[in-house]
Amino acid sequence: VLDEGMGFSAWHGGYPVVAATITVNFRQRLPLGKVHGVTCKITRVDRSKVYTAGRIYNLKTGDEYANAEGLFIVQSLESFGNALEKTSLHRSR
Repeated sequence: VLDEGMGFSAWHGGYPVVAATITVNFRQRLPLGKVHGVTCKITRVDRSKVYTAGRIYNLKTGDEYANAEGLFIVQSLESFGNALEKTSLHRSR
C-alpha cells in the first residue's frame, strides 16, 4: 500500500517515476477487517530523484501502524511504452 501510495503521489505531482528504494518501518500490527488511513507525499525533488514519505494509521486515534520513505527515479513517458495507454494517469494528461 505504501509503495503504491508514494509512487502515486509522485505521478500525481507530475513526475513519471519508478521505485528505486523503499524503506518501511512496521510500528505495530495492523488489524484486519477495518478501515485505516493512508497518507503519502513528496518530501523533496533533486533533479531526477523524487523522495517520498507515507504512513498507515488508525483513523480514530492517529496511532501509526507503519511509515515509509521512498526514492523514486523520474523516467521519460516513452520508456513506459504502451503500458500507460490503459491507465487513468495517461488519460488525464
